[in-house]
Amino acid sequence: MSSVYRPLPATAEPPAASLWATRLAGEWRLLAALAELNPERMTGLRQEDNTFHLTLRDVPALTRSGGIERTHALRIEFPEYFPAMPMELYLDRPMQHPNIHPDTGFMCLWDRHRATHTCEVALHKAVAILTWTLHNSAQVHVMQPAALASMKEKGDSVRAQLACTPLTGLTPPVMSPVTMPRRRRLS
Repeated sequence: MSSVYRPLPATAEPPAASLWATRLAGEWRLLAALAELNPERMTGLRQEDNTFHLTLRDVPALTRSGGIERTHALRIEFPEYFPAMPMELYLDRPMQHPNIHPDTGFMCLWDRHRATHTCEVALHKAVAILTWTLHNSAQVHVMQPAALASMKEKGDSVRAQLACTPLTGLTPPVMSPVTMPRRRRLS
């Protein structure tokens, strides 16, 4: 008896799509719960297919002209292969920061992607980036080199102007794992 490949019926949903839909629904519930904990700071939640929209308030950030803005319209996009691929976070109006694209508002959040990263982790990182308490100076992550130079020059004074309280979270902050030294090859 030979095995014969039989395609799934057209009405059946592929397992990966079910996983994607389940994870996306979980991310939406997580975002709504986070907004309940931060009602004055997270407003305007809405979902359009695989994109979440929200307004983040009371988070000071440097505008590209050097002023300070406290309200930010964000969108979180979930790619087709999420969670195997990372979610992407965009600002409607790009701010001055080495890890924010000056034209698209894309925020480079992840040094290393993990499937366990949630929209809560993304929003905590976004607040830290906007307030200049987090940045990645590795060349591949820098999209505004002038902002990096400015950060090195007057970082502490700018960080003092941008100080704010973090969002109230649902889970304890994720600490990066301790990096073990690589083993050397003996031969």
